Amino acid sequence: MTRSPHLVLLVLLACAAPAASQSSTPLPSDTANALPIEPVRTLRFTTDEGTWISLDVSPDGESIVFDLLGDLYTIPIGGGQATRLTSGTPWDGMPRWSPDGGTIAFISDRDGGDNLWLVSPDGTDLRKLTSEVDNTLSSPAWSPDGSYLVVRRFGPYPTAENYLTNVPLWMYHVGGGSGTQIYPSDASAKSTNTGAAFAPDGKTLYLSTHGGGYTGENLGSYQVVEFDLVDGTERRLTAGAGGGLRPVVSPDGRWLVYATRVGPRTALRIRDLETHEDDWLVPEVQRDDQEGYAPNDVFPGYAFTPDSRSVVFYGGGKIQRVDVRSRDVAPVPFSVDVEIGMAARHFIPLQVDDGPLDVTQLLSVTESPDGTRVGFSALGKIWAADRTGTDVAEPERLTSGDEREYYPAFSPDGRWVAFVTWADSVGGYLWKVRSDGSGDPQRLTDQPAHIRWPAWSPDGSRIVFSWGPRRAGLGAGAVASLGELRWVPADGGQSTRITSASSPPSHVSGSGPDDRVSFTEVVPNAQPGFNATQTMALVSVRFDGSEKRTHARITSRQALALGVQVSPDGRYMTVLDRDDAYLFPLTPAGPEGLAVNLASPSVPMRRLTDEGANYLGWGEGGEVVTWSMSNRFHRARIDAVMASDSAGAWGTEVTEVALQVPRPAPTGDIVLSGARLLTMEGEEVIEQGDVWVQGNRIMEVGSSVSAPEGAHVIDVSGATIMPGLVDVHAHPKTGAEMAPTQEWSIAANLAYGVTTTRNPSGSRWNVAWGELVEAGEMTGARLYATGFPLTSNNAPISSYEDALRVVRRYKAQGVHSIKQYLQPRRIQRQWVLQAAIAEGINVTNEGAADLRMDVTMAVDGFAAIEHSIGQVPLYEDVVTVLADARMAYTPTLVVAYGAPAGDGFWRARSDLDDDPKVAYFTPAEILARQTRRRPMIVEEDYNFRDIARGVRDVVRAGGLAGLGSHGQHDGIAAHWELWMLQSGDMT
Repeated sequence: MTRSPHLVLLVLLACAAPAASQSSTPLPSDTANALPIEPVRTLRFTTDEGTWISLDVSPDGESIVFDLLGDLYTIPIGGGQATRLTSGTPWDGMPRWSPDGGTIAFISDRDGGDNLWLVSPDGTDLRKLTSEVDNTLSSPAWSPDGSYLVVRRFGPYPTAENYLTNVPLWMYHVGGGSGTQIYPSDASAKSTNTGAAFAPDGKTLYLSTHGGGYTGENLGSYQVVEFDLVDGTERRLTAGAGGGLRPVVSPDGRWLVYATRVGPRTALRIRDLETHEDDWLVPEVQRDDQEGYAPNDVFPGYAFTPDSRSVVFYGGGKIQRVDVRSRDVAPVPFSVDVEIGMAARHFIPLQVDDGPLDVTQLLSVTESPDGTRVGFSALGKIWAADRTGTDVAEPERLTSGDEREYYPAFSPDGRWVAFVTWADSVGGYLWKVRSDGSGDPQRLTDQPAHIRWPAWSPDGSRIVFSWGPRRAGLGAGAVASLGELRWVPADGGQSTRITSASSPPSHVSGSGPDDRVSFTEVVPNAQPGFNATQTMALVSVRFDGSEKRTHARITSRQALALGVQVSPDGRYMTVLDRDDAYLFPLTPAGPEGLAVNLASPSVPMRRLTDEGANYLGWGEGGEVVTWSMSNRFHRARIDAVMASDSAGAWGTEVTEVALQVPRPAPTGDIVLSGARLLTMEGEEVIEQGDVWVQGNRIMEVGSSVSAPEGAHVIDVSGATIMPGLVDVHAHPKTGAEMAPTQEWSIAANLAYGVTTTRNPSGSRWNVAWGELVEAGEMTGARLYATGFPLTSNNAPISSYEDALRVVRRYKAQGVHSIKQYLQPRRIQRQWVLQAAIAEGINVTNEGAADLRMDVTMAVDGFAAIEHSIGQVPLYEDVVTVLADARMAYTPTLVVAYGAPAGDGFWRARSDLDDDPKVAYFTPAEILARQTRRRPMIVEEDYNFRDIARGVRDVVRAGGLAGLGSHGQHDGIAAHWELWMLQSGDMT
């Protein structure tokens, strides 16, 4: 007895029932259904080549449908002038013809996200099939009866369902519905899968799969399996070292073709499904993406002809056809008249200021108990200012010391300020100083250590603080942090250990033998991983560490640490989550404490901010809640806050603290004489010349300069002088509130000629450290930063208004640009850009080796993308768009996508530990870890040359490119990046 394919799929639905719990996310009411950014001009050109083209052959064998730059086209099977099938702003791709030839399925972002759409071959009857929101669909495949489509499906980064961790196959009926997971049949299993292909009888599904998770530089993880749709069993068909990728099946059911890696090339192999004899079909096609993230699948879509005699595929920028019997390959020529609507480019030039420095990064902001003084740390010193209402006087330093000073804390009577010092040479100590700045500071601890977060007991007799060994403050040493809470008498003396803890004290209560210290600790997650919920427990112990109690458990879905503060009277608590502040009552709730989920609170909760907070505190004995953001200080009475959920009714006082300091600048005239000069004027090189510098300005460069009489002349014969390097994708080690006397990474950058850096995924500490450099408090390259990247986790965005609040918060923090990081829908990315336009700030983007996303961001007008486009080579179509958009492309070849990272190439071939300059600037512990194990990978397996050639082509076509060392090895890595760019003939 035979079964129809339709019946097989009905049986399959029953077999796949366990996966039904992973139903599609319903479309939320706040999701727009049209992309908001409109083009302002049209880019037109004609091309006969394309990048990463997916294609299919019509069931009658007469036509080919393919995608190019987000539009669908058809050509005759023998080639010719392409006919446009879809057009406009949306990105359409991955077309697949229905078995009856009457419909073409494809993926489109025309509703804001990536969904399945259907269209007739003549371009009419356009309709949406799926309504996914934050899930991405790709690589559709029709069931033989035309009733279902199977697609790859993954969720937003960094959830547990993102493309780095889990890419199952889902099935959707052409009549509608929310779909169901088809593979793996166990919905709880993790796996990463390619586009699939049905056997002609509909009983078997062929696909490439591996166990889930990003495999990195590991060939052979993907292998071809056949999955029985009736009984749910599977068996692996390939085991080659180059993997088995993106299988297709011939219409007669005899042949299976798949891609695999052979050496540095990707080739096609063919399998006789009757005998399982396996042989080469095409020696070289498009390079696969099995070592990359594969958001666009591991290989472009291709197809058999209906007679099963030929395979039509993409390779070398062209559409080609191979005869199954003879193995002869012939081109299928095409010509496309491209028309793309381009949005206005948004770019704000950055002005480098050398006038007085307006300090915005106020750290550990606090107020005196009577509310008349505001204290804070800035530029590595402690300051205080008188406050009257919303007026704040000019801040003044409380000390005159040269060491770093952080974490000011007023005593309960307001007469003293406790603070912490740090110096790389001696370590750190706890001190106190009169709050009016009179008298000399008094040192309270007797041994050097790494000390943070002092907090007074209510009676002012003790100070609790976080302690770590001195070596922990230097970093990269052999001593672990060994976090402890300790206390010391307020008049100084030997410190006493309370308990092991790595968090600051949240509260110090009582004044007798039952005094307690509260702090937070992480509650282990039973299901850790990407985007797992994080729970922090508020606990307390006595001063001897005994009688531990749990008061609350706070849960949030986020990757950043939660900050918790308890009011002096113990009645309320504040939580800082993703730079926003929340207030709620702290109610006794048994031995497990009060359970608070910020997404669904169990007690009355007030969100104090939606545009940012850095520090939380209390005033007037706990009657007032305070918070600060950058250099703005906020106060609100708790009774007013709890009485209304409208922030406008709270009577919040907002104070701006203005601190301005001179920006140091050299004086006089210097002539650097006799050097070889790279002027950056085209190819000009002056073999022996001079550079005249006056103050902090280069006045003249030439073979003989007219410096004034009395200028200091320095003979630099034999040296080469060039303009300073700008590393726009650096990750200097500037991620802590308390800065060292001198950070090695930013000094190393400067030593290697990197005079300016930008960290596109750092924290707000990068901005504070940048002010240290600007004020002359630390030597190093100029520092810019974006703050935390705008992932869907750090910055949930479901509307333009959400995006505007996020962008305003980041701008207020002092960043000069922001980094959009894999917001899952194009409409969300456009909202971020629109908000940045409104606020006058640049946006760069995580490129993520996602060709489709990267090109749409160029079309939409973004200023820049970070990281390489791993789908190489780039051909005329993509090169033309990137160049025309002038979106700065920073490939960071040191971590090149789609192949082994470039820094491994240089580490394996360089003895960095024998390089005196590297060894001088890099801590020995870090150098040992990075140089003692250096795997040697065959040179031709690296793809940085191919990526660099694409960068070269974009620049030669009029586009922009940036240098990014990714912090792989601060200083020398910028030169590795330059050398790799040059390897692609970049000049």
